[in-house]
Amino acid sequence: MKEELNLEEIRKDIDRIDREMAKLFEERMNVIMKVAEYKKINNMPVKDRAREERVLEKANHIIENKKYVSGFQKILRDIMDFSCELQDEELKK
Repeated sequence: MKEELNLEEIRKDIDRIDREMAKLFEERMNVIMKVAEYKKINNMPVKDRAREERVLEKANHIIENKKYVSGFQKILRDIMDFSCELQDEELKK
């Protein structure tokens, strides 16, 4: 028997997932600030294109549903771009 769809319940699931994603995003940004501190101490550039490419390549292996890989890679690119902006700000201090 097919499960009856309830839009309000589905949206509650989306809201819960968004809250979890927000927590994980903040956690990732906190770690990025540690990366920025390390790079500042060791006089390293913010951009590491090889690392970024490895992160994007890993998306192919960690996303089970392959039709979502390109979307996940877009999200990762945006996150890495924002991370670089934060690191740039931190290194200027």
